[in-house]
Amino acid sequence: MAEANIPRSPRLTKANRDTYVKKVLDDMLWHKSALMAALRSRGKIKTNKGGQGHAITWRPAYRYPVSEAGSANPTSITFQRKNFWKEATLPWRHRRNGFSNTAFENIVNRGSARFYNLQQEDLKLATKGFVDDIKRDLYTDGNSSTNNLMGLCSWTGNTGSVTTSTPVLAPNDTYAGLSTALGNYDGGWSSTDPAWPIGYENAGGGYCFWSPMGIDVASTYWGGSSLDCWFENWQRILNFSVTFMEALHDERIDMFLVTPTYMNDLRNSMIGLQTVEVTRDSALVKLGHETIRYMGKEIASESYVHAAEDVKGFGLCFDHLELWCATKNLVETKRDEDITTLEELTALYSFLQLVTWTPGCQVYFEEATTPGTHA
Repeated sequence: MAEANIPRSPRLTKANRDTYVKKVLDDMLWHKSALMAALRSRGKIKTNKGGQGHAITWRPAYRYPVSEAGSANPTSITFQRKNFWKEATLPWRHRRNGFSNTAFENIVNRGSARFYNLQQEDLKLATKGFVDDIKRDLYTDGNSSTNNLMGLCSWTGNTGSVTTSTPVLAPNDTYAGLSTALGNYDGGWSSTDPAWPIGYENAGGGYCFWSPMGIDVASTYWGGSSLDCWFENWQRILNFSVTFMEALHDERIDMFLVTPTYMNDLRNSMIGLQTVEVTRDSALVKLGHETIRYMGKEIASESYVHAAEDVKGFGLCFDHLELWCATKNLVETKRDEDITTLEELTALYSFLQLVTWTPGCQVYFEEATTPGTHA
């Protein structure tokens, strides 16, 4: 006697798959990644950007027209014809994974609930893998591989201290096709002492417009003792970052991201003191992140911050940082069938790029020299 036909369970439609992936992203990505949560809360995740072309291109201004002072009487005006822009370009990056369900698996897991749970669990695991990879990619050095996102470590290359009179590292990297080296495109430094960035009034034009501020947390600048380390000096380091970012670029650092070890040192260094406070109400806290507030800036930790071996943290200005996605959703799904193997195939994919519009408006912390040991 022929076996009775087994009724097929309803398949997950694309709309259902995308809705479920979005739910998993809400549970895993925003709540597990402080950087992604910060980008989302500030409206810095931009979707549907595929119409921008095969690459992301923009024109940052590296200098500005100079105005002339004069008396109240009419004078001649100089009409300047200069190029005030450079062209920066980043390629799109593709991330994908997928899973399959065989015809046999679908049959033995018949019934609406069981079939749905089978695909649901596979989809959840695939999405979790996607989430973990994106979290790590946000900090990678995109110059090291043609497949990596241009993460935050893509502009942290340097040649060591500018001079012994400052704790700042001399930028030496390429980002979006432009050099981060000081004075590479315009301007100069009218004095060598005090050095960049302390002698900020000496900077001319676009001297450091594309140059991020790398700070050596173990520099002798902080005291020149065996105690020079993050534990002892983190307040001085953050004060330095905020002060000279505002002096050089008139920009405000929104948030500090450090390694879990640095966050632990920060907390331990403040035992019994009241200089910092636990943030009680912010967009990051509402998304499940515990942060500390210092000078009005939130400090959070993330395990992938140390994607570059010596980089231990960042001071980020979100006016100059966005995550671009070419598609409608951060992660899209697509389904097909392989008739030769009787498999149902489900793919997850994303075309995206992390864009630092102006690296010169960002800060990073590095142990460029061997740190001391705290008391």
